[in-house]
Amino acid sequence: MIKETELLQVILPLLMPNDQCDTTKNQVVVNPTNMVLGAKHLIGWRLEDAVVQLDMKHWSFMVVDDVSRPKVQVEYKGETKSFYPEEVSSMILAKMKKITEICLEKTVTNAVFTVSAYFSDSQHQATKDAGTTAGLNVFRIINEPNAAAIAYHLGRKIRPKRNMLILIGSDQFEELNSDLFYVTLDHVDKALQDAKLDKSKIRDIVLVDSSTWIPKIQKLLQDFFNGKKLNKSINSDEAVAYGATVQAAMLSGDKSENVHDLLLLGFTPFSLGIETAGGAMTVLIKHNTIVPTTQI
Repeated sequence: MIKETELLQVILPLLMPNDQCDTTKNQVVVNPTNMVLGAKHLIGWRLEDAVVQLDMKHWSFMVVDDVSRPKVQVEYKGETKSFYPEEVSSMILAKMKKITEICLEKTVTNAVFTVSAYFSDSQHQATKDAGTTAGLNVFRIINEPNAAAIAYHLGRKIRPKRNMLILIGSDQFEELNSDLFYVTLDHVDKALQDAKLDKSKIRDIVLVDSSTWIPKIQKLLQDFFNGKKLNKSINSDEAVAYGATVQAAMLSGDKSENVHDLLLLGFTPFSLGIETAGGAMTVLIKHNTIVPTTQI
């Protein structure tokens, strides 16, 4: 059996101390098949799903089939080991739990998780299962854009009603993705359509996460919004975690002035329905519906 800390050194360089991080990241070049990054993109999916098949073409590590469930496969000390994405996530969460307990000098049992806005119900459940396996009681799972919006909201001294566009990205290299940058604008346009807003009504464009700081993406966004200045007032690396922390405080009964009037609404990222004759889907709950909801 591989010890948790040993496995983390094989598959995840990001949790290591700064003085070792660069050395470990170099393993992506010299030992690519054993460097598993972005395991969350597998969580909650089946191997035959189109998104998994597409992503597998770009990964350097091996993904194998286990009754249609994907498993990450690595070599460790001459042995082949395979793990479900939920297992990888639970190991990471357990490690983070230990780090947090050392910093706080107390036991941590409850947590609020953030996930990408596009996560389906099965991905939410798989993420929650990973947290449970790591010994955590998952209070709530919220979308990353919502968490970032909370951070931005609390960072302002005056808080009138404002239309904000929150852009969540992921760490990629500009030179490898130049042909995909324009897809960002497709997502922005779709978000505006779903919100039934014209781009002239957007007061703030808030950048969150690393890829939104790529100069090319920023230039495209500014041009799309007719030269409007992008808002960089919050720390992109901390915004989502800060928002989740605030949500955790609220769920724990915090009554401070900063959060007493804050209300976070969840929504369905996809339309939900049932399969009817001929394999067609009859939509019962449209995407972006606020939940909980009742449909008759």
